[in-house]
Amino acid sequence: MFVGNLHFSTTGDALRQIFSRFGEVLEAKVIYTSNEKGHKVHRGYGFVRMSNPQEALTAREKIDGSYIDSRRIKIKDAFYKNNRAE
Repeated sequence: MFVGNLHFSTTGDALRQIFSRFGEVLEAKVIYTSNEKGHKVHRGYGFVRMSNPQEALTAREKIDGSYIDSRRIKIKDAFYKNNRAE
């Protein structure tokens, strides 16, 4: 799942902890890029992958629109690039 509008202090571990209330989290990560000086910059979004589709749906329904670190987050379906429709 795509998790957007994250606060810049939100970590992958925090996402894992929040989503794990609803089931097994296989992966939770926040996306960073490097700026022109080579420093890591938080992009304000991340991805969470859960082991069970029903648990993922429940987590999405319960968490979407809630506040994490004072930011109202948005959750959308995410797909691996090789699974995208053309």
